Amino acid sequence: MAKLLVVEDNLDLSENLQEWLRLDNHQVEICHNGVQALELLAYSKYDVIILDVTMPEMDGFTVCRKFRAGGGQTPILFLTGKNSIEEKEEGFERGGDDYLTKPFDFRELSARLRALLRRFPSVESGLLGYLDLELDPKTKQVKRAGEALKLSPKEYQLLEFLLRHPNEIYSATDLLMHVWSSDSTATEQTVRACVKRLREVIDRGDGQSYILNQRGHGYGLNRDIQLPGE
Repeated sequence: MAKLLVVEDNLDLSENLQEWLRLDNHQVEICHNGVQALELLAYSKYDVIILDVTMPEMDGFTVCRKFRAGGGQTPILFLTGKNSIEEKEEGFERGGDDYLTKPFDFRELSARLRALLRRFPSVESGLLGYLDLELDPKTKQVKRAGEALKLSPKEYQLLEFLLRHPNEIYSATDLLMHVWSSDSTATEQTVRACVKRLREVIDRGDGQSYILNQRGHGYGLNRDIQLPGE
């Protein structure tokens, strides 16, 4: 399983891509313009970026250039309706790693993704942890004190995001953008409900929570929690 960011302004195509890639056992986040893509890339890590070239506000080549200029190393697969050699050359010169011309067979996309994932080491290979919580991005398994915990996909994504940003506090609006970016129906209440469910799974029931709710500011890891025996 790989974590993918799909940047595509065609809503029908982006939904079809998301469905196909999830069936192909990948974790997928969707956004529809280059500005939002750069915002997501500033906070989250992905194994591959699937990037449309022609988009409003900021085209895919510009997104790629800015991402590479900022030190981003994630492999990028361009999608485009044009197949000229000149455009492909420009894409590779801007920092792209592969190119797929629309319309395309989704099976070819899967094959190209497998090739990219073989060429580049996964950004999700290292374990994430806090106190006795452990999250393995490769196997998608979460443990507390060595005991496996069962989380829903969204609960897992929320916990992973907080573990990757242990010193930050995020408002419900921030979390909507970073964790629910592909779900236009999600609301702040969706975030609060997910936090509540996540706490019910990972907390120990001793009145302490691994997730801090800083009133008026948002959510983050609780830096003051004390484990038994400490």
